[in-house]
Amino acid sequence: MAESPAPHAPASRSAGSDAAPVPPATHNNVATIAAAVCVSLTLCIALGLYVLRKRVFRLLEVQRGSSPRKSSQTRLSLEDLETMRVIRYTVPSQLANIGAGKLADEESCTCSICTESFMPGARLRRLPCGHAFHTDCVDPWLLERSATCPLW
Repeated sequence: MAESPAPHAPASRSAGSDAAPVPPATHNNVATIAAAVCVSLTLCIALGLYVLRKRVFRLLEVQRGSSPRKSSQTRLSLEDLETMRVIRYTVPSQLANIGAGKLADEESCTCSICTESFMPGARLRRLPCGHAFHTDCVDPWLLERSATCPLW
C-alpha cells in the first residue's frame, strides 16, 4: 500500500516546472492590515485637525492674551459710552424693598468687577441688562474689551 504525502508537506514538483514559490497568505494579510491602519490614522488626525482648528486656534489666542472678541466692532465707542446713563448710588431703603417683595441683597450693593461695596454717592453705570458697576471699573471694559456686560 502506497503512503500519501502528509497534508502539510509541500507537493512535489515536476522537474520542468518554472512556477515561483507562493508566499504564505498570512504574511500578505498582515502587511495590508498595517498599511490600512496607518492610512486610517492619518485620515482621522487630518479630519480632527480640520474640524477643531477654529477651537484650537481660539484657545491659543486666549492663552497668549489676545482675545478673539477684541475687534473694533465689538467694543463700545466713546460716543456710545457717553450716551449711557450714570447714576449716583443711594442706600436702598429696607422698607421700600420689603414693600416691593424683596430684601436688598449683597449682589445689588457690590461692584462685581472690583468686588467693593457701593458707597453712597458713588457714580455707577447701569447697563441695559440691569447690572450696575462703578464707572471707573466698567468703562475700560466697555471701551477696550467688549460692548457686552462683563457678567455675560
